[in-house]
Amino acid sequence: MRADRRLLVLALGIMAVAMVVGVGAVGWSLDGNSDYYAWQRLLHIWVHQGHGQAWISEDLFLSRFPLYLLLDAIGVDGQRGVVAASMVLNVAAGAAFAGALLVGGVVRRPMRAATIAVLALTATWTAITWDEVFLFNPNSRSLELGLAVLGVAWLGRETAPDRMRTARFALVVAAFALLWLSDPFVLYLVALPAAVVAASDLLVPARRIGTRFVLAVLAGSAALAWLFRRALELIDLSAVPVGNGRRFITSAGDVPDRMRAVVDELVRVLGVNGSDLTASALDDLALAWLRLALVGLGITGAVLVVRSWARSSLLARTLVVALVADLGAVTMTNLVDDPKFVIGRYLSVALITLLGLAALAVDQLRGRVGAAAAVAVAVFVVGVVAANANTWWDTRNVTPGADASALNAAINAQGWDRVYGSYWMAIRHAELGAGDVRWVTVECDRKHGLR
Repeated sequence: MRADRRLLVLALGIMAVAMVVGVGAVGWSLDGNSDYYAWQRLLHIWVHQGHGQAWISEDLFLSRFPLYLLLDAIGVDGQRGVVAASMVLNVAAGAAFAGALLVGGVVRRPMRAATIAVLALTATWTAITWDEVFLFNPNSRSLELGLAVLGVAWLGRETAPDRMRTARFALVVAAFALLWLSDPFVLYLVALPAAVVAASDLLVPARRIGTRFVLAVLAGSAALAWLFRRALELIDLSAVPVGNGRRFITSAGDVPDRMRAVVDELVRVLGVNGSDLTASALDDLALAWLRLALVGLGITGAVLVVRSWARSSLLARTLVVALVADLGAVTMTNLVDDPKFVIGRYLSVALITLLGLAALAVDQLRGRVGAAAAVAVAVFVVGVVAANANTWWDTRNVTPGADASALNAAINAQGWDRVYGSYWMAIRHAELGAGDVRWVTVECDRKHGLR
């Protein structure tokens, strides 16, 4: 038990270092857009100016509001605030994901030395060229995904739900409901696959009690999350569906092209497309081929789960179903009427499921194959940390946000107190600016004019 604890602490320490270095390598040099500051800006308006009727995206990301308020209270804002929030949120998300692997039986006890590599692998969910999905933007769903996977792992581990008191059951349902309220995306693509897996277990007498508990928690929390969302309207806050609820269904004739586009985008965000695998720089080339090995381990993990489906844990089976569900959902639906246009961030569930299944493969493979897999993962984690540390050092003198600072200085010199701009400009400049200038976001289109 003591050896397990030492391995776990060491693995989580490596994971935290990898994530902090990864965020820093990007964060200190990247000019983030308004999406990176949107929720911080919302809180600043709410706290300092108040609000009338407010409209906000349906993915509220309530989980990180206390952190944003804390950073603001201690004076860590603007670019520094985004970097600090990203570091904290990514480490917390990775810890939740690593905890899920342990609680959900994906990584088994007693731990082996390879466990260090397996758990440290969770750091790569922000470092395998996945920065556009997770890394630097604190307003991404990394924490919600980590917590959702941990929640499913806990549900699968709860062995005596029939002994649970009503008060505790209500608390569990409320906690899950707040998570689904924070981001309904994880309800659709993590909780729903878990419910499908659990429903199939109703056919197994030995699992029925636990299965009913899982289904009761998921169904009850989904209903409560819907009630919470309706209750927001009592404080004049309306959650608006992404794309105003508009979805385009892929027609039968476009499915082959859409499937190719989805696979191409997945390969790109995984960093294993043709240009990655033929990179001119030796370090980039080596990391690309190691990423490809990681994808291969993820597929191997999925095969291992399918082959031992009846014995696999709820989490392991949910990872497989969620992988298929995410790819299927992105293939059949789109926010724009163009089957060749794929939005990479909606493949985030596919990324983390491949990562979890790769960890399962490393943990379960034995002999020379298992040793080679553990070594490949360990070398990859070390390579990612080294590459990001080098990037951080090379960009140490870069000054992100210099354009916003210059424009704000010019506006202050003119003595203006209010400036109007588009979403992509106004929020970023408001958060990076200093002085008394108030930036106001406006929209202008042919149908509604300026508003």
